[in-house]
This record gives sequence, structure tokens and C-alpha cells, in this order.
Amino acid sequence: MTRLTRLPDALTQVPFRVDQGRSLGVSNDRLARRDLRRPFHGVRSATPLHPIQAYLPLLASHQFFSHVSAAQLHGMRLPRRLEMAEDVHVAVIAPDRLPRRANVVGHQVRRRESDLVTVRGYRTVSAITAWIQLAPLLHLDELIVAGDGLICRKNPLTTLDAITERIDDLRAVHGVALLRRALVDLRSRTDSARETRLRLTIVRAGLPEPEVNGRIDDDSGRFLAFGDLVYRRWKVIVEYDGEQHRLDETQYLRDVDRLHALAEAGWTVIRLNKSHLADGSQEATSRVRRALRAAGWRG
Repeated sequence: MTRLTRLPDALTQVPFRVDQGRSLGVSNDRLARRDLRRPFHGVRSATPLHPIQAYLPLLASHQFFSHVSAAQLHGMRLPRRLEMAEDVHVAVIAPDRLPRRANVVGHQVRRRESDLVTVRGYRTVSAITAWIQLAPLLHLDELIVAGDGLICRKNPLTTLDAITERIDDLRAVHGVALLRRALVDLRSRTDSARETRLRLTIVRAGLPEPEVNGRIDDDSGRFLAFGDLVYRRWKVIVEYDGEQHRLDETQYLRDVDRLHALAEAGWTVIRLNKSHLADGSQEATSRVRRALRAAGWRG
């Protein structure tokens, strides 16, 4: 069995162009070996890479990542079909020519849409621009979930005011009507996509709109918790329990203490999980409605 020639150290952890490999002394025979991946024509990689990373050696100075690829780079909350999408979206400013390669989606954008930033070394459009570009690809609730993620409680990428200003300035943009519908329902301080979907479900069922991730203190001002969805007037909290609440023992023990402290302070906590959001979420909305009515709501 022929022993594989070792690649130069500079090429072992990064994608590289074939001509770059040749310039470093890698033979055509070595470049043709099957242990090297071929994510794009003219590119090789010794390790598995995300398609965006694999395209980097081909990214020309006038090109940048956009649309779905930009959203992935920013860590936006995306539906699984886009979160796992492997096509790379690359944009240029008109009238530059579109990139044309297999598994590459080229976009020609106007200069005002090219507010470029660098994310972990990748040149891409801003988070707000990426959200705007996704409008033709997302349903309304998916767009709201993604928008909430931009103004989340921890490490937000922008502000609601900044998003509003951009949307107000939009004119003939594909998906602008959907963006304006989504903007009405964006709320800051969310922690997850499930929180956003639960909030939309509750409000659309005719229940009052809750405060998102509100701080809860006891009567002496001592901090007790942040509630996912808070009805402060009626002292009702609606919590969505994801997998980490069940699988993480530390989280579970913390939840027990937190719920005890909230109960002692007179709060009612409604805990919901994905099973309660099935079949039209009737169980979830019924539980919240009963708790609010028991606390004095007469909606």
C-alpha cells in the first residue's frame, strides 16, 4: 500500500486551493488522493469543514457572505431546513458579476445592502441585513423567531430601534410586507425560539401579552428569578422547560429551589414543555387561561 505523502503543516487544518497546494510542493497525485475532501471545484481539505469555511479560499476581495450563510455566521435562530443548509450564499455589489459554482448561490445586491461586518474572520452582511434578506425564505413566525433572536436577552446582535429604523426605510424590497408584519410582533429579551413561539401562541389565543423574561423580586427587593413570560399584575409566570431542564442535574436542582422561592412569594408558575404545544397548543393556552382567571383576570 502506497504511503500518503504528508501535507505541509499550513494545509492540514484549513481548506486550500489546488494551485496553492502546488505552490507549496504538493504533487498532482497527492491532490487527487481520496483522503482529501473536495467541497468545491479547485478546493481541497484534509478535515471536515462547514461549507462556508470551505469556500473561504475562493472568496474574492469583492465578494462576501449573505442571506442564509450570513444568518448562519451570525448564529441566528433558523428553522432546521436553513440551519442545516449546505449551499453557500455569496453576494457582490451590482454591477459586479455573480459567482457561479456548484453549491453556491450568487446574489447581486445594491450598495446600501452591503453594510459589511467581520464575524469570526468571515466577511458578511450585518445581522439586520441578513434578517431582511431571509424574508422571502421564511414564514411569518419563523421570521419573528429569527428577529427575536437578534434582540435576545444575552449577547444581542442589535436593538429593536435599529431594526425598526431599517424597516421604515425599506421600499421596493422583496418580502417587505412580511417584514413589517413581523416587526409588530418582535420582542426583546427572549432566550429561545420556543419562548417566542409560546408567546405568540398565548397572545393569539386572546390572552394578555406577557412581559418577556421579567425580573422577579420578593417584597424586600431580593432577586428571585427571571420568568420566561410574566404576568406581573396577576403574579403568574409561564415557563417553557426545554431538554436542559430535564437532562442537566444542576439546572434541575436550581429549578426546584427557584420554584420554591417563587411559590413562597405568592407566584403561580405554569411549566410547559413541547408536549403542551402539540395539537394546536390547546393544553398550553388552557393552563395559562385557568391560572390567570384564578388570579383575578376577567378578560
